[in-house]
Amino acid sequence: MNWKKLTHVALAAATLSGIAATASAQGQSCPDDALARTNSLERQIEQRLLAAQQNPPTTQFIPNQDDMFNQVHALFNACPDNTAVNQKLPFMFYSLSQLAESTTHRAAISDIAYIAMMRAKDDLRETIDDEQTSAGRRNLLHEQRNTLMTNLSEFTIPAMATHGVLTGSGFAAFSMQETPNVCPYAPSERFLLLEELEAHRQTTQNAVVGLAQSGYVITEPPLEYRLKALRRACRDHARQITVDLALQWTFIAAAAMETPDGLQINGEPQPSNLVETASATARDFLENSELMREDPFYLDETVSLPERFAREVPMIERTRLANLVRRQLDEIASARRNAQP
Repeated sequence: MNWKKLTHVALAAATLSGIAATASAQGQSCPDDALARTNSLERQIEQRLLAAQQNPPTTQFIPNQDDMFNQVHALFNACPDNTAVNQKLPFMFYSLSQLAESTTHRAAISDIAYIAMMRAKDDLRETIDDEQTSAGRRNLLHEQRNTLMTNLSEFTIPAMATHGVLTGSGFAAFSMQETPNVCPYAPSERFLLLEELEAHRQTTQNAVVGLAQSGYVITEPPLEYRLKALRRACRDHARQITVDLALQWTFIAAAAMETPDGLQINGEPQPSNLVETASATARDFLENSELMREDPFYLDETVSLPERFAREVPMIERTRLANLVRRQLDEIASARRNAQP
């Protein structure tokens, strides 16, 4: 994965929201005391957040004008190969993003944090997959990776979804613009991809329900670009991701039906045929998923029966999800027919 190139692209995109890389930061080398600096900044950020909770700041947080952010950002630029530093940076970026009022700033920060997170994940995977790594160390690294990846579901995906709802756009790293054919998850990390899909489901559902309660609807999934990018790059998972795309559009169709007077985010009325178009899109994805090849992982008959059963669980869950989507779409269609005069 060309993270250095992605860093450049993410920072170029972030410049639009006020987060710019300085020439001096780009030219820095990773300092010998990088981890010590990171730990010190981590403590300072914690203290700053606590103070902000007690006494809200009176000045707006603008990332590239904030000294503490710039120090974290400098470490991000200078230490792309320092796993220990990159494991901490996503949490630090997340904490700093809580000071930002702008959803664009939060999304831009989350895009940079995503790069740091994936850098660290890839480094951890190499050690985990190394046959020379002891079982005890491997278990410890698994725990570290699981903790690291909570940034995706708790920070990056929600921040990007909010930005997507409001603007209909995303940022370079998370949208995989520079690596369109490279799956961000190795074969041994398939469970991480499934966890990301679950985070997408929960985030979109929460967004759709929350907006509907306020009288608003969205006309397309806010992170569809990410799901389509994953489907293109992670071919073994294409069938699963396509079912999830169908689910995303089903959420929109159901919300539009339940909120017939709902407005779009820009204040305009929702399209009169939104329920029908969203339902049709969901059905198209569902039908396409049935034509796709099965994930070879599920078809491997060389493994033991217990392991084969364990491997079949995600496939069973995918079938259950597809049936749920199909049933929901049928109920929406029936309700629309019954509502006609």
